[in-house]
Amino acid sequence: MTTAKVLRVPMVPLREAVVFPRTMVPFVVGRRSSLKALERTLEGSRKIFLACQRDPGVDDPQPEEIHSVGTVATVVQSLKVASGNVRMLVEGEFRARAVEIVRAPDGHLVAEVLALSEKGDSGPEVEELCRTVSRLFESYVKHNPALPAEAVLSTLKVSQPSRLADTIAAHLAVSAEIRQDLLERHLVRERLERLVRVLEMEIERLQLDQTVDSRVKEQLEQAQREYYLSEKIKAIQKELGRAGRDDEFEQLRLRIEGVRSPGRGAGEGTGGAPAAGGDGPGLGRGDREPYLARLVACRALENAQPREARSAPGPPDSRPGSSRPGAGQGANSRAPGGEPARIEASPEHDLVFCGSPRGGEDIPGSLHRRGHRP
Repeated sequence: MTTAKVLRVPMVPLREAVVFPRTMVPFVVGRRSSLKALERTLEGSRKIFLACQRDPGVDDPQPEEIHSVGTVATVVQSLKVASGNVRMLVEGEFRARAVEIVRAPDGHLVAEVLALSEKGDSGPEVEELCRTVSRLFESYVKHNPALPAEAVLSTLKVSQPSRLADTIAAHLAVSAEIRQDLLERHLVRERLERLVRVLEMEIERLQLDQTVDSRVKEQLEQAQREYYLSEKIKAIQKELGRAGRDDEFEQLRLRIEGVRSPGRGAGEGTGGAPAAGGDGPGLGRGDREPYLARLVACRALENAQPREARSAPGPPDSRPGSSRPGAGQGANSRAPGGEPARIEASPEHDLVFCGSPRGGEDIPGSLHRRGHRP
């Protein structure tokens, strides 16, 4: 537009919305002052000035709380609903700057506006910017499923640079501040350059969102798969009659840990040498811990045996200097034939302890199921 004519039209401030020229925009009017402005518009030329207010939380903004640059639009359709609000469909005509905003006696706002001319819409640089913007917008639509594909078809058919920029800007899901900045750039080349930066930023954000969503989806699928397999294994074990075997082993482990914990540090020596009354010949700290665990397990299994099975005394401990009473009845007592003794639990236990065949010493052995051959 090149005219410098000042127009006096009713005005409606918008909350977080920007109307661009040559675009169709629906919105709802509900404030008393805005309804009055719409009435005056429908009674006259159907022209109305639409501008975004600076703070969307203000119900009745003052003239200084509204952006001065907006769009003069034509009311295409209006429909009053049961709540008293009015649904409007407007078509943007041209950019305009409010020279003065006053309040009419009935409370609605009236603006005296001056149309802003659009310059710099031709030249090879502008044409290259148009091709870049069209390509970026096509990529933006592919990454944004909320935007219909027909928006690309209708937009890419636009050949006029100014109209192309406004149409693309109207389809972007960006903040009101960015849209207002695009509206205020009446130089076409500057508007296209700004639009390129905005599109690149939005495409990068959409790609990042898709990457994060894909990772979250994979993690959820993995968790669901693991849960499904775990439940299936439990069902199979239940059918085979083994549902409680794992719980039995876990209870036995907890009992062994409970017996070992109170006296874990007793009788430990330093430098790998056995302390007085120690539990193993020449065992360091790292060797004594598994040894103690196995020895305690053996003691627990011995105590679980019937008294008759462990009443016969075993041979004396062959370790020099041992003064522990009943040492021959320890975890690795040796039978008269020199073979390692096997200590079996009572029928309710399914574990046996096998000692080492070296010299009758109490050194680490191992727990096995019944029927194991050393």
